[in-house]
Amino acid sequence: MRRTLEALQNPSRLKIVAILALLYFVSGKLSIEMQGNVNFSNIGLFAAEGFALAFALYFGRWVWPGIFVGQLLLALSNGFGLFPSLMVSTANSLEALLAIYIFSHLDFNTGFTRLKDLWIFLFVVAGILQPFSALAGNLSLWIYGMLPAESILQSTLAWWFGNSMGQFIVTPFLLIFLHRYKTINLLEFFIYGLLFACFIYIIEVVLELHNAFLLFGITLPPVIYVVANKGLAYGLALSTAASIVSAFTVSLGVGTFATGDIVDSTINFNLFIFALNMLVITMGILFEERMRQESLLKQRIEEALHENQEQQIMLMRQSRLAQMGEMIAMIAHQWRQPLNNLSLVNQLLVAKYKKGKLDDKTIEEFKVNAKKQITLMSTTIDDFRNFFKSEEKKTLFDVNEALETVLEMTQAIFTTHDIRIYYERAPGHIVLGTQNALAQAILNILNNARDALIEMSPKDARRSIRLALHKENGWVVITVEDNAGGIPEEIVAKIFDPYFSTKKEKNGTGLGLYMTRMIVEKQMEGHIEVCNGPEGATFKIYIREHARDTE
Repeated sequence: MRRTLEALQNPSRLKIVAILALLYFVSGKLSIEMQGNVNFSNIGLFAAEGFALAFALYFGRWVWPGIFVGQLLLALSNGFGLFPSLMVSTANSLEALLAIYIFSHLDFNTGFTRLKDLWIFLFVVAGILQPFSALAGNLSLWIYGMLPAESILQSTLAWWFGNSMGQFIVTPFLLIFLHRYKTINLLEFFIYGLLFACFIYIIEVVLELHNAFLLFGITLPPVIYVVANKGLAYGLALSTAASIVSAFTVSLGVGTFATGDIVDSTINFNLFIFALNMLVITMGILFEERMRQESLLKQRIEEALHENQEQQIMLMRQSRLAQMGEMIAMIAHQWRQPLNNLSLVNQLLVAKYKKGKLDDKTIEEFKVNAKKQITLMSTTIDDFRNFFKSEEKKTLFDVNEALETVLEMTQAIFTTHDIRIYYERAPGHIVLGTQNALAQAILNILNNARDALIEMSPKDARRSIRLALHKENGWVVITVEDNAGGIPEEIVAKIFDPYFSTKKEKNGTGLGLYMTRMIVEKQMEGHIEVCNGPEGATFKIYIREHARDTE
């Protein structure tokens, strides 16, 4: 009570309590008068209970005075005595507090975002709240002599049915609207409801449709369309409009539910709007869940793509670093001979100087030889720089050119390790792509074969690699085969995976063959295969054959 009084000192909260009291009184008065009855045992929809529960669940326990005041005014205005009115008002206020307690201890979302929320709501209302309210209210009326004992059961059932319908219809609509009103166009929302109300009125009254099942079937398509395209809140605008119009026609004794018996008409009307609202809420929740799943899936895909792009960038950087290491190693091997020559020329120059035989001819010979060796070293740097330079534009080129470039770059380093590469030029193998990229892919395979040969073959063994080209059903096939004994079967399927390496203790990055596959698939639009041959591993690169343009 103290917390409630403190809450009501807030002007905005006091305004909400006053609005609830007014809504409770007006909607309750209309519900009773539209059914031609002046007590609280109507079998028809009692909308006031729906407003009370919605406000209690959305705003909290401090709104109970609005329920109490609204119910008290409603009871007094219908000729109830003060004490029976106070008893009924207290029972309905306790029902709201009980609802807050129960729903707060259940996995219930007041925005009805899951089907689970709907099932929990229906069970608590029909199985707990309204049995409590109906029994407490009818016992209060019986205690004060306003209800005979023989009518308690019938009155309790009618009370339970009418109040349950009020909460089944009004409460979900209000809660869903309050949770979503910031995301909807209010003018459009009310226009949809108004147009559908006119549609229902024409069908029921103007066209005099008297079949409830047919009415349900006619209203279903536009409701499903609106729910699917505009959302749950708009669908409830339509079902609520149908509820209001049907309730109005029942009160007038016309329309689809005008059967001549007010009880039958009221029951049929309640079942119609209950079925329509439950269908709208169920479909709306399913559509929204699907949209959330699609949005989540899209977000995860975007995150995965972004992560994959970052990983690709990182892999490319690491690959470039590895290539720089390879380039430096190959330059070192290519420079070894000219450096040795420079050293010999320099020693000859020094020796002649010490012997006093240094003349113009010797200086000129030193100058020519030194320049030749330095030019060779400079050319080597340019060749490697161009070899590792990235190419963006795809062109037509002969695969032989790429293979010969690789062999020229690697001759010295393979010779150092007594590895012989067998290759016979086979011109006319034209493909579309980036020549440097393909050359680097071949280089990665050759380096992999070199490491396998060094590791698995004794120094006096015949170490060899065979390069071959042939055409096969429109494909240019590059075959690289070594005699290092082959790849263990348990890792054949993994060798193209990033960071997979059998040489980590020797600083293997596990990126060479992975980048080879990326180059072949992405830049050359081909594919690569690996298997074990008679003497060792066999790599096959398939690239689509193209015809050389002629002018």
